[in-house]
This record gives sequence, C-alpha cells and structure tokens, in this order.
Amino acid sequence: MKSFSSLLFKTLQNERLVKSKIGLATVRCSSSFPSFQPSRFQEAVTHDQLMNTLSERLINEPAVAQVMRVYDRKYFATPYPNYPFELVYKDEDITLCFGQTITSPSLHAVTLDTLFPYLTRPTTETRRVLDIGAGTGYLTACMSHLVRAHDIVVYVDALEDMVLRARRSLAEAVLAPRLLMDRSLRDSFGDGSNVDVNKIYNIHLLMGNAMDMTEAFQTIGKFDVINVGASVQKVPSSFLDILAPGGALLIPVGLPNTSQNLTLFEKSQDGETVSERVVCEAAFSTLAPADVGSMWKLPPVV
Repeated sequence: MKSFSSLLFKTLQNERLVKSKIGLATVRCSSSFPSFQPSRFQEAVTHDQLMNTLSERLINEPAVAQVMRVYDRKYFATPYPNYPFELVYKDEDITLCFGQTITSPSLHAVTLDTLFPYLTRPTTETRRVLDIGAGTGYLTACMSHLVRAHDIVVYVDALEDMVLRARRSLAEAVLAPRLLMDRSLRDSFGDGSNVDVNKIYNIHLLMGNAMDMTEAFQTIGKFDVINVGASVQKVPSSFLDILAPGGALLIPVGLPNTSQNLTLFEKSQDGETVSERVVCEAAFSTLAPADVGSMWKLPPVV
C-alpha cells in the first residue's frame, strides 16, 4: 500500500478552476438555513464580529460556531503580505491569485453545518474525510477539529503552491497550538528531523486533480464525508464509488459561470442507493475533467 507521503506531489493531471461570481448575494439557502442580510454581514471588521453575526443569523450547530471561532479566517484568507486584516472578515469570497479564491464565511458555515452530523456521529471505526479543491485549507482545519484525533482527514488541491500555502497555514493553526498543550505530541516530534511535513495532526495533504486520483483514494479506503469545493455538471461516479455506506458527499452541481445547487448526496447504510437534496444555491468555480492537463503555479507566498 502506498503511503500518503509517496503520493504527495505526484504529477497528476491538474484541474483548472474557472472563477465565477461568488458572494453573499448569490447564495440562496433552503429552509434549513435563515435568510441572509448582506448589509449586516458586511459590517464585520474583526473575527469576533463576523462570528457573532454568523452565530446569530446562520449557524445552527453550536459546535460549528465554536470551531469557526477557533480558526481565524485571516490566517487562511490573506492574499498577500500586509493585506488589511479587516477586509478578510467581509462576507464575501477573496481572490488570492489567478482567480483562486477562498469561499465566503457564510458558505463555510453552511458547509460545516450540513456536514456536522456526518463528522460527529458515533462510530467505533476510523472516520475518513476527503476535502477536494481544499485551497488554503480553512474547511480542512475545521473538519479536522470536529472529528477525532485518530480519524483521517485528506486535503486535496491541484496547485502546488496552494498546497504549500495550506501546509504552512495548517501547521500554524492546527498543529502549533496542540504542540504547546500536549507534551507527548511534542516529544514525538523530537528534533523534527523525522517528521512527515505532509501529515499535520490528523490531516494528510495530497496534490493532484481529484478526477484523476482514483488509485490514491482507493489506498486510503471509503470516505464517510466528501466535500468538494468546485462545481460539476454531473456528479462523477468515481466520487460516489469511494463514498462509504451511510456517508455524505457535498458538491455543487450545475452549469459553469452561473449559480449551482450545493447538493448533499447520502449513501444508504447498505450502500445500494443514494439520496440527494439541495442545500442552497451558490456560485462556485468549475472542477475540470481529468483530461485537462496543463500545469500552472501561483506566485510564491512570502
């Protein structure tokens, strides 16, 4: 069986993410979530203000509000050095480079609220979580926090520099605080010479086009939760194939360059059937098919 580190940075076909309009005004949620008031959301200039508004107006699960308070958006959303921190707390997506974005806080909240039951339900088995098109890793960090320490969270993105940036952000936001609090974890690091830099706490980082990574995913096993941060016109059968019985796949479905339906697919406990429901309407970048192979890199993050 291949190790996670041997799969990292394997040259796979890249996905091209085509930027489409994203913002609070383009997100319309079902009755599961309250209606948005954009002007109120836009007022936030600090992390606490943003979270207070999201908690009051949108988030249903207290644990989701708590975990989003733990991970300050500025450590994942700052597009360049000296970017005004207060701008990252507006409820809108932020363009990083070449059209790559970090999703709006409200859509992060909807995603975590929707997946929360699947991330936290009791099980004696190791839970596996897959975050596709994970970008700078904000949702990966939150899901890592919601599951148990021995569960497996897999981060996947197609861009090398995005993976490197996420690795740094996740190390600072997820691993560093735990090292300070957990002496046994600190001791296991020793002088750091034998540390796998592509495994951060319970997070494993992979780079590649998820549409072309069937072999890599199969070495890990079936996933209880799959979150996809880019849209498709039709759900790939390969994604449903790697979904565990009773598992949930959250993916935006619809035409590119317009709003799509963020849709939850749930596989039955016997693995024989899949049900679906639309969670909300939002605009996402497009997940390219496996035959898109052009490689491109973002400028280095300094």
